[in-house]
Amino acid sequence: MADAVGGEVVKTPGELPPCDFYLIACKPQQFSELAKNLNSIINPQGVVISIMAGVTTTKIKSLLPRAEKIVRTMPNLPCLVGEGVTGMYVTPAVSPEERNIVQGIFETVSKTFLFESESALDIVVAVTGSGPAYVFEWANLLIHKMTAMGMDAKTADGMVRQLFVGASRLMAESPDSPEELGKRVTSKGGTTEAALKVFSESKLDAIVSKAIDAAFNRAKELSKL
Repeated sequence: MADAVGGEVVKTPGELPPCDFYLIACKPQQFSELAKNLNSIINPQGVVISIMAGVTTTKIKSLLPRAEKIVRTMPNLPCLVGEGVTGMYVTPAVSPEERNIVQGIFETVSKTFLFESESALDIVVAVTGSGPAYVFEWANLLIHKMTAMGMDAKTADGMVRQLFVGASRLMAESPDSPEELGKRVTSKGGTTEAALKVFSESKLDAIVSKAIDAAFNRAKELSKL
């Protein structure tokens, strides 16, 4: 992979030359150990970019004292196909030019949202960061239900995949809100209304809220590791 982008692989952080930008993409639980080897070679004028969920810029600075310029980001998995969403917070030491460079990197694979408050990134982690898994789980449930009702698995899989592609594209391109689009599908006394009534009676909104709170609280816990 490094060859494909003209990069170079090193076996230890100590082999890294001074860099203008450092991208840290390890698991949050691994960062403390990595920082022990990374701190001594960090270029104080370089920009440290983090995609670690829940790890605050304060925590990064405490473990990498030489790092003055820190950008915390939260991209999500659809960046793999150029359709991601990234939340970004920039510390004051980062110059506007450096900020634009970092933002430009992520905008090649996602829509990027810059936040003035770092606390907003914990919300980003819980919703758009973890969100693709919520979508995949919902799709998986629909596929299993279709097959349980007699549909062959391959057809069910293909139809549900296209359901999400089509609905997502319509939502992205329509000036209407998701709520308004939902109303356009729902006829009074019809099939969609019957399904949505079950969601309402089952308190789906409360379940979703509880799940997001769990992800949000976990992001807070990770910041303390």
